[in-house]
Amino acid sequence: MPAHRRDPGTTRPDPSDPHDPRRPEGHGGRDEGSRRVPPGLRDGRRAMGLVLVTVLATSLPHPWGLIALATGVAALVFGLRAVAAQVRDRRWGWAAWHLVAVTFAGYLVGFGALRAAYPEPFDAWSACSRGANTRIAQAGCDAALATRTPPWLARALGVS
Repeated sequence: MPAHRRDPGTTRPDPSDPHDPRRPEGHGGRDEGSRRVPPGLRDGRRAMGLVLVTVLATSLPHPWGLIALATGVAALVFGLRAVAAQVRDRRWGWAAWHLVAVTFAGYLVGFGALRAAYPEPFDAWSACSRGANTRIAQAGCDAALATRTPPWLARALGVS
């Protein structure tokens, strides 16, 4: 018997037709991946990637180290958007992990801002520390940094 004369209930569903009501679940075209993406997942992934880029960018010399500021601020924005979306959806565990990333990104932005505000003392300290082989030599580098930076910064860095 030709296929067009068969009873519609006896024919096998066409897996390529997404509108066929007899189509079994989980088979066929692109509709099968209709699993809901958790809110904030994409922003959270972007924030994590940007935090990693920020960590790497902080090791670059002065003019290129400013990349860390831009990527750090972007990581903060994406991280806060992810946390807000996850809190709205009551996904507390993911929100907590992204808050850790936001906190770390904030620290990196603060460090990058200090490096941008006082580039010369930090570059000189880095060059001095690379050549310091002993604790005494490192203490000399720290003392030189303390004399080149404002007193509040030297106290915050622990070199005063």
